[in-house]
Amino acid sequence: MQASRGKVVRAEPVSALYEQGKVVHAGTFPQLEDQLCSFTPQGYEGERSPDRADALIWGMTELMVGPPAPSYEGIPDRQITGRWGNRARCR
Repeated sequence: MQASRGKVVRAEPVSALYEQGKVVHAGTFPQLEDQLCSFTPQGYEGERSPDRADALIWGMTELMVGPPAPSYEGIPDRQITGRWGNRARCR
């Protein structure tokens, strides 16, 4: 299944937030992380619909245009190790 170009364009700024360490997940979300790792510059390359990733991208897009989020300086850096979070295989 291929994501539309619009979906890929919408995902790029959200991906940049992860790369900058500005987004962390409280807990583990293996199905979401699998979907996020299946996004490539050419589109979505997963086997099933990227429903969780799409919901996260829409939500993050909505939040990015709102007021600034509070600082989360107490969150351990170990949660931010890959492009989309803490799954090393995403590298």
